[in-house]
Amino acid sequence: MNYEYQMTTSEILETFDEKNILLLISLHCANYYMSMMMGM
Repeated sequence: MNYEYQMTTSEILETFDEKNILLLISLHCANYYMSMMMGM
């Protein structure tokens, strides 16, 4: 599997101090979900 992601965020997210970790967790969850769906 090879995915190219393009993430669009709101201005509110840019105000969070920990925005990078939130984006990383979101990407991880999306990858996990797609991997599980491909395996079924």
